[in-house]
Amino acid sequence: MIGKRISTSGLAAIGLAVGLAAMPQLALGQNDGLPDGSWRQSCQGASVQNGTLHAVCLRDGGKKSQFTSIAIANCQAFGNRNGKLFCESPGGDHGSGGSVGPWSGSFRQSCRDESVDKHGKLQATCRKDNGTYKRSNLQAQKCPSYRAGNRNGDLFCEPNGSTGGAGHWGGSFSQSCRDVSTDANGVLTATCQTANGRWNRTSLSTRQCASRRAGNRDGTLFCESDGSASGAGRWDGSFSQSCRDVSTSSNGVLTATCQTANGRWNRTSLSPAQCSGHKAGNRDGTLFCESEGSRGGAGRWEGSFSQSCRDLSTDSNGVLTATCQTANGRWNRTSLSPAQCSGHKAGNRDGTLVCESNGSSGGAVHWDGSFSQSCRDVSMDSNGVLTATCQTANGRWNRSSLSTRQCASRQAGNRDGTLFCEQ
Repeated sequence: MIGKRISTSGLAAIGLAVGLAAMPQLALGQNDGLPDGSWRQSCQGASVQNGTLHAVCLRDGGKKSQFTSIAIANCQAFGNRNGKLFCESPGGDHGSGGSVGPWSGSFRQSCRDESVDKHGKLQATCRKDNGTYKRSNLQAQKCPSYRAGNRNGDLFCEPNGSTGGAGHWGGSFSQSCRDVSTDANGVLTATCQTANGRWNRTSLSTRQCASRRAGNRDGTLFCESDGSASGAGRWDGSFSQSCRDVSTSSNGVLTATCQTANGRWNRTSLSPAQCSGHKAGNRDGTLFCESEGSRGGAGRWEGSFSQSCRDLSTDSNGVLTATCQTANGRWNRTSLSPAQCSGHKAGNRDGTLVCESNGSSGGAVHWDGSFSQSCRDVSMDSNGVLTATCQTANGRWNRSSLSTRQCASRQAGNRDGTLFCEQ
């Protein structure tokens, strides 16, 4: 169940340098103490605390990012479904909302609402290059490899030679590229975001890059030099929530592409000479030195606000400050104090932080289904009514509710911005 797996209690851990003790049950793909899975290709600022994986994951085609967390339990690997972590089984099956059975491949990075019918046909809603979504299907008899990719909204059959992921490639490209795959010759191919928000299909071979460390420069893959740490290095702070393509030079200078208030992106740098505490934030697309008083995270605060707010920090008085998305897609800087909300449970109402009542679970406790892939600001009241802001086919957002009287199975989906009962 979504509410049982996702917890917002440890959000302060997000952005910490990797190095927390790994849980014994983790299946490690790299020696960083973090679990394996395709989430690595579109999430950053990850850490493990108290058996929970925390990360900041891209959503909405890489245009936005959000906090997300999930209990590790017995899960072998995790994925990112539009900004939310979910459990991937060893066989590639999704542990949340909509099983893909024997199907695998890179389509999972840019498709949602996946399902497989009794004949083995894969169906999914896949993102097109212009950011809209299209319903597509692929029949099993036309794809013996059971490996699917997404080409401009259409599912296609990937050959067995494709790994459907980054393979042995590392680097910062994963923060702003999607539909990542490597072929039998080790060539990395991905669709990478340009500075103006468009997407470009690009490739990089091992002949061009023996180190297999790739970055994204205005939509084109390039070989990152050994001087680039391809990450934040010693740097900490809330910048990781709204910055991408993060690297540190041999002199410790932090460089990143950070989102501005109007949704654009700006390349910016910060040196240790400017910030000896190595704690950075993002102010309208520019890196700045966060003071020690800023905790660079949600601290004790919980609630559904984390699904649509970014640049979270709490000061020494416990005041929560965040940049939260409005209904029309804009962003608003807002704050909430413990005096206003003693329960430390916050929500986002049209760009403004509000105190969630104790009756609201701030999540989808007891509800399951594919709605979680395209809905945000999920909560459940004391009567079990599920409420969420769900994306419509044209990319807008609609506030919608569903009661247990309407849906005894508590299995919900999203149909053009409206919650409905999945059978």
